[in-house]
Amino acid sequence: MRPTFDEAALRGLKFSECLPLDLATEMLEQRLQDDDAMQQILNGAV
Repeated sequence: MRPTFDEAALRGLKFSECLPLDLATEMLEQRLQDDDAMQQILNGAV
């Protein structure tokens, strides 16, 4: 099962203009599957 995300998340990547779409997609999927990192993001200040 792969996580889903909005295209805006791809555009929000720091180097999104330099990354091929498949690499950027894979990177976001990996980040979203990292439970510890995701918990830190969700607990961060907005």
